[in-house]
Amino acid sequence: MTRRSGRLAILFGAALFVAACASGGAATDGGGGGTTPTQAPAATDGSVATAPPTEDAGSGGGSGGGSAVGDFSGKICDLLTLDEVTAVSRAEAAITEEQPFTAGSGFCTYKDANGSLIASISLVGGATTDANVVFGAYKADPSSVAVPVNGGEAIWFDSNRVAIVLKNGYTGSIQVLSAANDDMQTAATSLLQALADRMP
Repeated sequence: MTRRSGRLAILFGAALFVAACASGGAATDGGGGGTTPTQAPAATDGSVATAPPTEDAGSGGGSGGGSAVGDFSGKICDLLTLDEVTAVSRAEAAITEEQPFTAGSGFCTYKDANGSLIASISLVGGATTDANVVFGAYKADPSSVAVPVNGGEAIWFDSNRVAIVLKNGYTGSIQVLSAANDDMQTAATSLLQALADRMP
């Protein structure tokens, strides 16, 4: 589980790093609700953060479509239910821990009753962060393959074992660490439509 947890940290650290650079803020620690500034690791694919977005940067969603108006004000953990995560996992998801959406990013972890990590989702974008930068960095990686999703553009990013969807100026990511049959790709991509439907 340690190696998989390391992958999770790299994924969400990279997303937070890009979001922090794009918004001009500091990345935050991913612990349940912590807000201690920290240096996030670079993405494993060698991508780098770009310059901060211009005033209209969240307005174009590329093939993800739409425009971002304001920031996400809901709960990240409401984007996927415990039952949906349980359905694709070896264990029952019983606990969620949320890093609320602030400064262009937030995420939710799903754990079993003993506190073992099962899955995580993240949301990056909104008024202060160009989600196209995050999505584009992962899409450009040779390990990425397109995944069909209504209302957005999605990929399976095999280098980090994560499913990612771009919609309306937001990038949502799903990683299932305790996947049924150890098939992380099938587990994560099967949840993409539900995530896309509930994203802003």
